[in-house]
Amino acid sequence: MKLRLLLLFVCLCSISNAANLSIDSFEVRKDLDHTESQIRLASEIVVSERMYTKVYFNNGIIKAEGWIHKNHKTDYWIFYYETGTIASKGNFRNNKKDGYWYFYRPNQSLEKEGHYTNDVAENWWIFYDIAKGNKTNFQYKNNHKNGFALRYKKEKLVLVEKYTNNLKVGEWTSIWAFKRDNPDASF
Repeated sequence: MKLRLLLLFVCLCSISNAANLSIDSFEVRKDLDHTESQIRLASEIVVSERMYTKVYFNNGIIKAEGWIHKNHKTDYWIFYYETGTIASKGNFRNNKKDGYWYFYRPNQSLEKEGHYTNDVAENWWIFYDIAKGNKTNFQYKNNHKNGFALRYKKEKLVLVEKYTNNLKVGEWTSIWAFKRDNPDASF
């Protein structure tokens, strides 16, 4: 039993190094019971199962938790501030952000949310300014603002901007002017 726990700890350290995580203490659940065929020691550690892992800060507070498969972050992950509040959460595919993600401020208010494809910001992203009651929806392509930005103040659309490679190339404050200049635009 002690040998299996030692092998599991060595395996987890190898996984955390591959995933760029530091481990101060750990807790692991595997989908199946630990057997020598699932974790074996040869010239290297071989992990053949998907594992749920938790990583902790030095102070014992959880830093991150999620699934690892073949030394890569996969599926759903949650990252925490050192205070224990959630910093971000979303999905990974092959160690890269993929799918819809949420990012929080330390006070737990939502800062932004949006789509990743292969670790690249894509499609619509929403940025929140809770103090002012504003939000902005940006279209992204290849980690750059590309397309329209819709600026809302207290849930009312007040400004539309157009971006190309992070540069603002147009701005409209009336729906009539926007539709006149962009007859084919649809949201």
